[in-house]
Order: sequence, then structure tokens, then C-alpha cells
Amino acid sequence: MIVIALIVPYIGGMAEVVLSIAAITAGPLLAPPIWALFSKYLTGRASLWITLITLLINLLFKLVFPYTLSFKLNRAEEMMTGVGLPLLLLLGYELYRRFAGRVADDYLQYTQNLLKLKQQKAALNSAELYAIRRQNYFGLRVITFSLLFTSAMLAGLSFITANGRGLTATVAGAIFISALIPWLAARRMKRSIGIQNPGN
Repeated sequence: MIVIALIVPYIGGMAEVVLSIAAITAGPLLAPPIWALFSKYLTGRASLWITLITLLINLLFKLVFPYTLSFKLNRAEEMMTGVGLPLLLLLGYELYRRFAGRVADDYLQYTQNLLKLKQQKAALNSAELYAIRRQNYFGLRVITFSLLFTSAMLAGLSFITANGRGLTATVAGAIFISALIPWLAARRMKRSIGIQNPGN
């Protein structure tokens, strides 16, 4: 941390450091996991390597090349490199695995676990399903009460606070509205429990 603080003036100041860190790290750190959510070919090891390679290249462009080769990227070029390079590597790896027909082992394991869960759910009897739904219903009621209580507390604070009264009231209203989501889900769950109750 001390070393980073010492080199801040040489990089261009605190604002320059913050923007550069965002440009350098956002793409390499966020692109691989987001890509993995929608791809059945990307492996965890490949995601890690793509992150490390793109971070290293971005750091070279930011910290090494300006002083050794007198070559420096401007802000737009830093952003394009930080986001474009990991996307290009991810796209290339995706196409390579897709044409080779090599599905990631992690994805295969995920599908197997999903199939097991479906089989276990199908094997549950009516009493077990009823107990699970009762637990879910109770959880939804607890969430609803927590949100309503938080909303009421913030609404009370909005009347006694001297500053930020409007903002506090707005947040209280937003939390109150969000409490409708678990409340409606609990109502649907209650009807489902009434239909599926094995004691009826």
C-alpha cells in the first residue's frame, strides 16, 4: 500500500489512478465470470488464465511501456483495451471449444447435479412437499415483516431528521413497495399449501 501511495503522483494523481484501475481491472475481472454464466464451453481454469493474461497486458501498457517504449494509451484506448482484450480472448476460446465439441466439465457436472435435484424433488411425497412449502411460506413472511419494519423505521426517521428528510422518506417508500414482492409470493404459497395439505 505504501508503494502504491508513493507512485500515485508519478501516474498522474488520484483521479487518474482511480480511472486507470477501473479501466485496467473491470474487463479482466468481470468479463470471464459473466461470460461463464451463458457458456457451456468456458472452463474455470480458462477464465482464470484469461483474467491473469489480460491484467498483465493492461499493466504493461500502463506501467511499463510508457517508460520503456515511450508508448502510452489515452483514456479511451485504455478502456477499449481493458474491455476489448478479454472479450476477444473469451470469444476465441469459445469458438475453439465449440468447433472442437468440447463441453466444459464444470457444465457437465452442473447438468448432472441439476438432474439429481429434479429426481430427488420428484421422489418427495406429499407430506415432505407440504413441510417444505410451509417453511418457504414462513420465510417469506419473515422477509415481508423485516422489510415493513425497516420501512416504518425509516419513515419515522424522516419525520425527526433535520437533513435528508426527502431522501429518507423516498428510501422508506421504496422498501415498502419492495415488501409487496415477498407478501404476494407468500399469498400464493398459502393458497398452494391449502391445496396440497395432506391432512385435508
